Amino acid sequence: MNVVLYRILGNPLPPRHDSRNTLENLRFVLDNEEDLPGCEKRWILNGIVDDALSRACRQLIEQAGHACMIIPFDWETYRRSFLDGSGLPPLPAGQALPPMQARLRHEWIYRHKSLAAINLNRARNAAIDAGRRDADWVLPLDGGTFFKSDDWQEFTEALRQAPDACYALIPMYRLDANEGFREMDASQYMQEPQIAFRRDAPDRFDERLRYGHRDKSELLARLQAPGPWHNWTAAAWENETPLTAVAPGRFIEAGRLYRLQSGAETEVETKESVRHQARFRGVADFTAAIDADLLERRMAELGRTPWILPAAHPALLHTTPAALEARLAHAIMNPPGTEDTLLLPLLAETWLADGTVSQTHYDRIKERLGALLTALEETPAGQAANRGGGVTGTRTHLLKTALALFLRRDADAARLLHNATLRLVLQCAAPPAAGAPQNIAVWLLLARLGAMAGIDLAAYRGVNGESIDALAENARVAFRPAGSPSPHAIESAWALLDGMRRGNGIPPEHPGIAALAGGMPAHWPVFWEQWPS
Repeated sequence: MNVVLYRILGNPLPPRHDSRNTLENLRFVLDNEEDLPGCEKRWILNGIVDDALSRACRQLIEQAGHACMIIPFDWETYRRSFLDGSGLPPLPAGQALPPMQARLRHEWIYRHKSLAAINLNRARNAAIDAGRRDADWVLPLDGGTFFKSDDWQEFTEALRQAPDACYALIPMYRLDANEGFREMDASQYMQEPQIAFRRDAPDRFDERLRYGHRDKSELLARLQAPGPWHNWTAAAWENETPLTAVAPGRFIEAGRLYRLQSGAETEVETKESVRHQARFRGVADFTAAIDADLLERRMAELGRTPWILPAAHPALLHTTPAALEARLAHAIMNPPGTEDTLLLPLLAETWLADGTVSQTHYDRIKERLGALLTALEETPAGQAANRGGGVTGTRTHLLKTALALFLRRDADAARLLHNATLRLVLQCAAPPAAGAPQNIAVWLLLARLGAMAGIDLAAYRGVNGESIDALAENARVAFRPAGSPSPHAIESAWALLDGMRRGNGIPPEHPGIAALAGGMPAHWPVFWEQWPS
């Protein structure tokens, strides 16, 4: 009987792991685990984003004489992933959610990004499919696992004595410290075994399940393995049809192995509820860092182009540097500021480029634009505007995003653009309010700004069809021209919005502009030209 053992290494996810944990545990396994008779050791590098970490892991693995499979990070799939609050039940008014419910809601919102960035079950299934071509049994193990020789011997002997078994459940024990194999108290964790697969075992891990969300325990429950995972049910809003086991009950328990130390803080490692929360926080922090990096690269490619207006643009005739500073002072004291606040970054950058203001003067303006963003984030007035429904909240979101992009606060800009889908879902669930046509126009501007930064908000679709297009259609029905005091103006506004949704330009003489102007930033056609998608 021969066995192929795969260990799957992925990105470290603080606070669930120490950032150095991947390399440290890899070295420990390579240096300390003895040869396992009848076993070929292989490794999978699963979507590791850090090129230096990936190269270092691969070098150590190949120097040890082991095979290494690379599953590259799929950047294109990740770019198309969104935060998504659609499908969640409304929050109970004035009531705090139980901690588990709060964690599961958080996990659901990140589900698309989690799957795109960390599809652990995809890697497990890839290991099974590759290993079964060469061996009688395949072990798709987590990266930080370790066999002692006597435990391996017990494991293989159990396999020989159970010719009808398709699966073997390998009990796993957590270590407080790798050196000396100092074990944690088993009462501090739920003992979730690793799973070995016979060559012809028909069941697989469910690749729709996200990291930390029953990704392994779902298969244990499906195979009817005894354990607490039978009580770990999906949240009420999960809408996937469960898989059915092909060979339930055909398992044995065999051997044992160790989970090497994670490097996490003591509180994280010794409390199951805290580990659960740390996994989801790790996913959120990891994906936020990727989002910020992607946006930073995109904006570095664009440089100053999105902020410099064409020569002799009419908008430049309406504002002087002195007037700009006066408006900034007013806006900082009264966020979200005047209607044309969005024009200020464009004017400042243009004036610097054409020599109207000095670098010192520009730096002062830029500093005050930073103060405006801080006021929008931190003052009660700015926070109230951000919480506002309809056009007020969307316009504030647009302003904050534009300021963050201009100021090269890339992490803030990425957060705002990706959080926009959460605002969109809430607005799709609410009745269209007064100012709905203007709100759609602001959403189209925000989507255009996002597309310039590499985030296609117009492509978002929620569980129930939530999208910018759906929001526009709902508003169109609510504001039918026949029921409007000025049907011709509203009809002209919708004609203009339809053209914007198709990516058309905005003719300055279009009659719909006047109908939308009340809820729009001044000079808003300028931004449509400046932020090409």
